[in-house]
Amino acid sequence: MSHAHASASEMRYAPPPVGDVTRLDRWLGISEEAPPRFVPITPDMVKTMKPEDILKLTMNNLALMGQSEVDMILKLLPDNHSLRRPKTFKPMPIRKLPYLGACKMGEVIVKEQGGKYLVNQIYMANFEADIDTSGERDLFTGITREVSNKPRMFYGLNVVVDRMGQALGFDRNAGDGGLAFQTTDKAEAVWHIAAASTHQTVEQLRARQAGRR
Repeated sequence: MSHAHASASEMRYAPPPVGDVTRLDRWLGISEEAPPRFVPITPDMVKTMKPEDILKLTMNNLALMGQSEVDMILKLLPDNHSLRRPKTFKPMPIRKLPYLGACKMGEVIVKEQGGKYLVNQIYMANFEADIDTSGERDLFTGITREVSNKPRMFYGLNVVVDRMGQALGFDRNAGDGGLAFQTTDKAEAVWHIAAASTHQTVEQLRARQAGRR
C-alpha cells in the first residue's frame, strides 16, 4: 500500500522474490501442474538455509495460511456479511526476520466519502507484536521472534483508499487511531470481523446471539 500500510508495515517488509522456477519452487510444488503446498519451517531451517530461501518458504506459507483462515472465517459469518476475499493473497514477510510475516485476508468497504473509501482491512500474522498506526515509527514493535507455522495474531486496520484502491493513509477517526482490532484469539477475531462485515458492533452481535438462547 502506498502511504498507510506501505509507509508503516510494508516499508519493513521484504519484496516478494521474483525469477524463474527454482529447485525450491519445485519442492514447494510451484508449477503449472500442481498448486503450492505448505512446508513447515523449523528453527534449524532458519539457522541453516539461505535467508532468500526461508523468505520464499515464508511467502508461500503465509499465502496458504491467509487463504485457509479466511475460508474458515467466511463459513462462520452471517449470510449478510460484506467481507471481500482477496483474489490473490499477498504475504508480507518481515525484512529482518524472513520467517515471520503477515497476510491480508480480506476487507470490508465501510463507506464512500468524497470520492474516497473508508476500508477495514483484515490481516493475520504468524507473530505477536504491538501495533502503532501513528506513522511516527514502525507499525510493529516488540515482535515475538519464535518460529511459528500458524497464525498468532489477527488485526484490522481502518484505511482510506482512492477509487483505484491505493491507500492514502489510516482513518484515525475510526477504531483506536486507525486500529480496528487486535487479538491473539481467533474466536475473538471472528467476532470483530463479523461486526465489521455487517456494520454492527461486537456488543450488538453478542446481544443478538444471547437473545436467541
